[in-house]
Amino acid sequence: MSALQKRIFEHIKKNGPIAVDQYLSMALYDHQDGYYFKDGIIGRDGDFITSPEITQIFGELIAIFIIDQWSSVDSNYPLHIIECGPGLGTLTLDILNTLKQYEAVFQRTHIHLLEISPSLTAIQQEKLAQYHNVTWYTSLEDIPQGPGYTFILANEFFDALPIKQYYVDQDTKQERMVHINAQDKLSFTNPDNRNIHEVCPTYKTIMNNINLRLQNGPGSVLIIDYGDEVQDRNISTLQAVRNHKIAHVLDEPGDVDISHQVNFITLRDLVDPSILCYPLLTQGEFLTQLGIDLRLQQLLPGASAAQRMQLLTACARLTSSQYMGEIFKVFYATSRCSQ
Repeated sequence: MSALQKRIFEHIKKNGPIAVDQYLSMALYDHQDGYYFKDGIIGRDGDFITSPEITQIFGELIAIFIIDQWSSVDSNYPLHIIECGPGLGTLTLDILNTLKQYEAVFQRTHIHLLEISPSLTAIQQEKLAQYHNVTWYTSLEDIPQGPGYTFILANEFFDALPIKQYYVDQDTKQERMVHINAQDKLSFTNPDNRNIHEVCPTYKTIMNNINLRLQNGPGSVLIIDYGDEVQDRNISTLQAVRNHKIAHVLDEPGDVDISHQVNFITLRDLVDPSILCYPLLTQGEFLTQLGIDLRLQQLLPGASAAQRMQLLTACARLTSSQYMGEIFKVFYATSRCSQ
């Protein structure tokens, strides 16, 4: 039993069952033993891999998209890019490497990274050491709203936020809890994963902050995550992954990545009416619209046989309905003054 698991057991034995979001907060964000405060969790040698780690084309296309959105408003504006949960910093690096090719854009660019993990911050700082227009923050509220255009980017960020779960028992709404069962193991008080309603209180906090930024000046928000638009979802979407394989949510707190499927209807409902929301796209549709096929054709002629295979495989993984192209969705909204 890990140190964190022991502490969770001791807490429950002393205080009683804990809510699902409290369990997730401890498992993922405990400053001593939480999952996101450990080394080596992201990438091919970690537990999971994100789109920027698959190919630099992902970051290149997003960089061009950012330039297009910023320049359509006023190319003399400073460009503030806020990335929530930058992971290993790969997406930020690919964006900056692309922006650097456009001197007028790069000179006006300021990067603000929201990261609470000291180990990930250290990795990001080392990776981005060549760039001096990057600042780190541990709270979205601490990121200043400077004059200019603000582009907020959240790639696989919302799915890692702690959620509450509810179920109905004898016509009464009950909160799903985590307790210690008769076998002396962590278990849900209601083990049935069906008829579960999920709520993420942090969604509202974050979206309120984004609303204020987009109401106070030109800007936009791009959210890429796995999930869907579901009006009445009634099933637990929690899943755990370790070494790229499915694990049990309650078995190894602190040692597995736990996430949920984002409900984009909930996010859309939290956007202020003064902000323009675009229709939800799949990641495959979004990257195709940005020109991933064209970029691939530009790179293939100069690549070796091994590199060509790697590029083709990577782009297929990002866009194919069999992989990330369908399950990952893209939500985009802009301030009215950005139109």
